[in-house]
Amino acid sequence: MNVRELLITLMITMAMSGCMHQTRTITPQPISAEPQVSLTVPWTAKGKLLVTTEDAKQSLRFSWRHNIAADDIITIGDTLGIRELELHERNGVLFNKLADGTLQPIQTHQLEGELSALSLLSPSDLAKALTGKTSISKAVSSEVTAWQSVDGVNAPRVIQVQVADIAIKVVINRWELTKNA
Repeated sequence: MNVRELLITLMITMAMSGCMHQTRTITPQPISAEPQVSLTVPWTAKGKLLVTTEDAKQSLRFSWRHNIAADDIITIGDTLGIRELELHERNGVLFNKLADGTLQPIQTHQLEGELSALSLLSPSDLAKALTGKTSISKAVSSEVTAWQSVDGVNAPRVIQVQVADIAIKVVINRWELTKNA
């Protein structure tokens, strides 16, 4: 066999092996659109909020630690982490945690800028939206536009909340779910 025949044979072999390569197709398994995160069990959700009003858009980081026997702890901060506000929710009332550790009730007029837009949404309504509930109240509408599976539980990933003239897009990057014992 001369060099030319060897090259032709190798090229045909390479071409044939490339044609016979089996491609692997991944079929994504659909995640059910039924929420399985509940307000009756503890959980933590961390992510971002995009608050859009008529005048402005603001992006915020948030962490919501839902507790059954204690206050819910809500941490909201700017995207750079320079400003951060730790709120405690108890029976529908928000409290600001002061430097000395005491809790002071927050009046809606005390909230500044983008946080004042959030004052139109009660903490319990936002907690319901985070769990994937769509029918919250007449004034608040919520829609889950993307789901994720967390430890076999269907949890919201992207939520659109509308209250009055304010749109809030919630993107949950991390869920921590507590299993029932």
